[in-house]
Amino acid sequence: MLLQLSAVFPPVRHFIITRHLRKRYMNKIKIKLVILGNPRHKLDLKRIKRTNSKYFEFIAEEYIKTLPEPTKNDGYLDVEYTVEEISSIVTSNGFDGVTIAIMNYRFDDGFYLHRLGVKQACLSIADIDRLLLDNNI
Repeated sequence: MLLQLSAVFPPVRHFIITRHLRKRYMNKIKIKLVILGNPRHKLDLKRIKRTNSKYFEFIAEEYIKTLPEPTKNDGYLDVEYTVEEISSIVTSNGFDGVTIAIMNYRFDDGFYLHRLGVKQACLSIADIDRLLLDNNI
């Protein structure tokens, strides 16, 4: 049957073979969560780590409580960090998966997500943490 379909529809054969190989040989993407500073609200990492997916899995978590003084500090509580400052803090240390850092501080340019390296990103939940909590996220 597969040979008959592949003679008429070559893409069908390609789709069936690649789907089979993907199921058989594809490894899950490993994710490490890094919590920067002291979040205002408790993050439910157990719930996050229980997330079941056939594409990724949470392998590790790391807490970095003490952060360096930001270069842009106006004396108020709204501390802002630059991408360079955060990328110097978050390191992979030989981890071969994706590192996702979460912080409760703003980026100086106002964006919420920045790519720090090849397999590293940082998410700022400074202004959206209340919205996330209200929607059970």
